[in-house]
Amino acid sequence: MQCVGWIWKLNLLISLLLFCKVNGVQCQGQENNNTIALPDPPIVSEVTRCGEGPVTFTVRMGKNKGEGIRLYSTANKNAEPLNVALEPPFQLMTPDISTHTLFYIEAFNKQGSSKRVEVWAKVFPVPTLPSLPRSIVRCVGDTLRIALKPQSQIVYLWKGPEEFSHRGELLLRKLYSAKQSGIYSLQAISENGCSSNVAKVKVYIRDTPPVPEVTYYNDLGQTVPLCKDDNLNLYILNYWELPPGTQYTWYGPDGAIYKHPFPSISKIIPGPYYVVAKYGSCSSASEKIYVRFSDSMLQAPVAYNNSPLCEGSSFLELKASPIPGAVQYVWSGPHNFTATGTTLRLPAHQRFHGIWSVTAINAEGCASPEGTTEVKIFSKKLNLVLEPQSNSPVCEGQPLRLSAKQYPGVIYTWLGPNQLKYSSNTPYYQKN
Repeated sequence: MQCVGWIWKLNLLISLLLFCKVNGVQCQGQENNNTIALPDPPIVSEVTRCGEGPVTFTVRMGKNKGEGIRLYSTANKNAEPLNVALEPPFQLMTPDISTHTLFYIEAFNKQGSSKRVEVWAKVFPVPTLPSLPRSIVRCVGDTLRIALKPQSQIVYLWKGPEEFSHRGELLLRKLYSAKQSGIYSLQAISENGCSSNVAKVKVYIRDTPPVPEVTYYNDLGQTVPLCKDDNLNLYILNYWELPPGTQYTWYGPDGAIYKHPFPSISKIIPGPYYVVAKYGSCSSASEKIYVRFSDSMLQAPVAYNNSPLCEGSSFLELKASPIPGAVQYVWSGPHNFTATGTTLRLPAHQRFHGIWSVTAINAEGCASPEGTTEVKIFSKKLNLVLEPQSNSPVCEGQPLRLSAKQYPGVIYTWLGPNQLKYSSNTPYYQKN
């Protein structure tokens, strides 16, 4: 029986040696057959990081726990460990790495080490961001547009004021209010979950000036169709409602540009005129007004009158020749007298003595050049000393000469036998 017991112990020792040799560890026996088992291999998962730097493995012990864990860069048993953890939580930090790297981790106790476990630490690149401008100025009504160059397997995330968010390389946002001003941030995220730094751009949104309300006048403040000789006066009705500092630009149908809110144009070209209000960098929508003028030119009427007249003796009659296309005739006389009509019949009064003018007006209100006539009305009482003289007596066949004292502006009339009547603006008469 004693021999059988020794044989059993010998077989147990041989089995233990074979186990140690297979697992690559050295075993030490203890008295009373009380040996320490090697720890179970640790449990660890693959880790990742974004960009160059260290990674940390968090390790769980197996059922047969060891006294600590070691980290290696190789499976070589003779290599020095990179890191050792002796107390929970068992965490091992690697050196800086920039590419995928394979590490080895083992558990150990006084008896020896477990089998080394292979585990990967993977490094993924950090996405790069394109450069953004420091600031952008836009106007209400514009569309904020920022286009980025697409990158494979990269997603762009935008955030902005009023809880704005957008996903994609093309940012388009319609701008309705200056409240949309503020910081817009951009971040790139790769398919591996790596995030770039945050880029920011300051967006300023300016109010757009109101659209100008426009009209036009001639020099008399009338909006009737303009005549060829009129000035075109363009006008912005809501000028005082627009912010101070607003600039205005008018564009004529001939391409002319007028940088004034109220331009006066002497050479009228019919057609559309546009105006744009600009405040800062923001411009209103353009407003259009169509200007037309009458191109039917009337010739000057010929004016007549029945003077000279004596005051109170009869009526002053003024007449204008008919002009094709005229619908009205306007007379202007001394002492600011005005009247209309082709013919005027007025009392012969000295206040009407002087130069009269008449213009013909067409249906669009445009006037012809003036026609003029001189009216002469004299007072009945001419306190003049005529001192008439003659060369009589004369013989038959000799010339008869009559004369009187001459006064300026006086018409002389000689009356004599045989119904003689002779009028002249000089007091001289000769009958041969």
